Amino acid sequence: MAAITKRTKLIIVASPNNPTGAIVSREHLLAIAAAAPQAVLMVDEAYYHFDGASVMDDLATVPNLIVARTFSKAYGLANLRIGMLAGNPKLLKYVRKVSSPYNVNGVALDCLPVALADEEYLAWYSGQVLAGRERMMNGLRAMGIPFFPSHANFVLMNIGAKHKEFVAAMRTHGVLLRDRSTDPGCDGFVRITIGVKDHVTQGLAALKICLDEIGWKKQQIDDLTGHDDSGIVRSSSNGEER
Repeated sequence: MAAITKRTKLIIVASPNNPTGAIVSREHLLAIAAAAPQAVLMVDEAYYHFDGASVMDDLATVPNLIVARTFSKAYGLANLRIGMLAGNPKLLKYVRKVSSPYNVNGVALDCLPVALADEEYLAWYSGQVLAGRERMMNGLRAMGIPFFPSHANFVLMNIGAKHKEFVAAMRTHGVLLRDRSTDPGCDGFVRITIGVKDHVTQGLAALKICLDEIGWKKQQIDDLTGHDDSGIVRSSSNGEER
């Protein structure tokens, strides 16, 4: 809010956020939109199906609000590169002016109606991820691994200095992780995606084995982050909880 000025033209907020899985409340999002009536607030809801909160219903009453969704996550159509923007028609006409006339391919357009109609699959898959996410976070707590509580289909955990060894070890056990250490404020952090039940079971089993293989110790991370038993990561750099 403090960064908004009269010159602000575009604000983008991802909720849930990647890579932490954190959310911004509807109340706060609407407050941001109200504080910058001269700007556009675009809310990226790529991971909406794994949280459920949305400002889509506010589009009719908030003229400077746009919602972005993708069919790459819950619908599993990442390779087709298709998504959507919803918002005030007056705003979207400017988007059309700068869009390619063929910005969505024909194969994607043919597949999309079938994907949208398959509500049974969407409900099943989202349910698998929600249950798996809780299993993963409980498993990380039991193993003493600090992490960000997530509202998306992944969990960001703090492995510390041995993050590269950990990612390599997990690969040998058939589990691919995303090393996010180069992201600002994420040194030592690794992200694991939540899949269906069997995938989560395999991931948890590999976690336990690989932590032993690399000689990871809980105390190594506790000293760096001030992690407590709740699973919340606390920054030790400036004393502020994150």
